[in-house]
This record gives sequence, C-alpha cells and structure tokens, in this order.
Amino acid sequence: MEEVAALNRRLEARVEEQMAELVRTGELRRFLPPQVAEGLLSGGLASDGLDRRKVTILFADMVGFTDLSDSLDPEELAEVLDEYLREMTAVLISHGATLDNYIGDGLMAVFGAPARMAEDDQAWAAIESALDMRDRAEELAGRIRGRGIPADLQIRIGVNAGHCMVGVFGSDVLRAYKIVGFPVNIAARLQTEAAPGSVLTGYRTYALVRDRVRAERREPFTVKGAARPVEAWEIIERSPSDA
Repeated sequence: MEEVAALNRRLEARVEEQMAELVRTGELRRFLPPQVAEGLLSGGLASDGLDRRKVTILFADMVGFTDLSDSLDPEELAEVLDEYLREMTAVLISHGATLDNYIGDGLMAVFGAPARMAEDDQAWAAIESALDMRDRAEELAGRIRGRGIPADLQIRIGVNAGHCMVGVFGSDVLRAYKIVGFPVNIAARLQTEAAPGSVLTGYRTYALVRDRVRAERREPFTVKGAARPVEAWEIIERSPSDA
C-alpha cells in the first residue's frame, strides 16, 4: 500500500509540474475551452464547487463521416476530421459557447456556463451557432469534394435548455469542467432525431426564439426517464429581420 501511495504522489507531482509548464507557456488555453482556462488561471473557477444553473446545450454530429472512413487513408481521414472540428469550434466560440467535449466526429457545447448568460441570449446564441455551423459544414463539404474526396458530409444538430449541474468533476489526478443533467440527454436525443442538414430544438429554446426564426413542429418522441413526450421543433432559417 505504501508503494502504491508513493506512486500516486509521484504521479500527482508530475501532473502538477506539467500543468505549471502549460500555465507558464500559455499552452493551457489550447487544451481547455477559453472560458474554463481563464477561470482556472484567474482563480474564479473553483475546482471543488458545483453550481445548479439554467444552461443551453448543443450537440452536433457529422453525417457521412463513417462511410467516408471506408474510402480514405487514416491520414487523410484525420485531416478531414481535424478541419471539420476546427471549423465548427470556431463558429461556436464566436457565439460565446463553451466547448464541453469532442465525441468522435461529434461535439457538445454549452451556453451559459461557466460565464453566465441570460436564458434568451443563450437560446439565440445557440440557434445562431447551429445555423452558422450548418452553413459552414456545407462550405466545408464543397471544399473537400473540390480536393477530389468523395465526401457527402452534412451536419445535424440538437439544442435543448434546462437546469443542470455545472462545475469541475473528476479525481485528484484528472478533472474536467462538465455539464451534467437530464437536459443534456434530451439535447443528445434531439441531435440523433434530427435529419441530416437540420437543426432540432426542444420547446423551451424554440419559444424563446420563435419571433426570430422560421420553424416547423416535428413529431414528439419519448425519452426514457421523461415524464412526457419531448416536443421537437426544426429551425429552418432566420426570419428576414434577423438574417
């Protein structure tokens, strides 16, 4: 047991040394979402505190990537994925989102944490992000095909809002800023229910932006653990006044 404890202490010391080097060189901001990195460096983001907060969650997934993996070399496939994630992340950050995670060829982002944001501002920022991501994905698919890669890539996006626990989760060795709660599950399900090239939202988000978009109601669906079916709305485009 003493040997294991000694190994753990050495590992923790090594992690602290590496983190200090990342802080010293400014590289920490490349490995964490900007808001999280700034919060940790300034001391404004507690490493042991959790907060219940209303947030808006966005899930996005690239349709067609799995099929593309069968026809490309690993290096070329990795290049396409890196370009896609880089483009989508740039859109999200430009609208004030915090990137939570990359999940294969998908990603999860949150609006309203760690920096607070009014609920209606969260909703509009998420919808603007989703629509801009859809446009950027179409441009990216065209560029990729222009390079001779037979890509038929489209993005599908789910957006949902609700109360979640936000904060730093994990062990003494590895921690991460995470968003946890049932609204996250619904956002993920909205994304899987969305047709390729579409943006699907829960009712709460739709209600906050309905005067600024053209939308169509979709068939409600059930989610395990939900008391009633989830209302789904497809956001088609911005209203002319917000285009």
